[in-house]
Amino acid sequence: MRGIRIGKLLLRAMALTALVSFADAEDNLQAGDISQPVIVCMDGAPGPLPAQARMIASGMFARIGVSIDWRTSEQDCPGGSIHIRLSSVTPSSLRPGALAYAYPYENTQIVVFYDRITGLSGPRDTPRLLAHVLAHEIAHVLQQISRHSQTGVMKARWSENEIRSMSRKPLPFAAEDVELIRTGRLRKSAG
Repeated sequence: MRGIRIGKLLLRAMALTALVSFADAEDNLQAGDISQPVIVCMDGAPGPLPAQARMIASGMFARIGVSIDWRTSEQDCPGGSIHIRLSSVTPSSLRPGALAYAYPYENTQIVVFYDRITGLSGPRDTPRLLAHVLAHEIAHVLQQISRHSQTGVMKARWSENEIRSMSRKPLPFAAEDVELIRTGRLRKSAG
């Protein structure tokens, strides 16, 4: 009887050790995958306004634990990078009312209508609005899904009040968006 009890305790201890080891390995894998910076290549972005926007967008992602590694040279952009093209002459018939669009299922392509953004905001507010547009579209690609939230940076359309408030404080990512970004990054790293 005592041998059976010791045997059961030993089996439980071995099972618990295996479970803890598996959980530790899974945590390490996930932490390693998620901790890698997201490489974003942005062309057509000369001048100080896009540079300021990149800095603001990086801060927005840093708040949710995502590091962005911005590249401006195509030679510095490895496969799997997110590519952003700024359009400065956007036809009015192309996605009327939109400030940008992404291909979240391809995981790489974003087009930003820079001329529309500068037309909506003055030079002082352009970097903040552009930063929000960049963060919104990059999040679509990271989430690997086309969906919007009721509030925050992933809202489908921002109100005038929200656009004005961007100059004081960036819009946050909703909790569900943070989780979708995390899940999308894990899915992409798994392959």
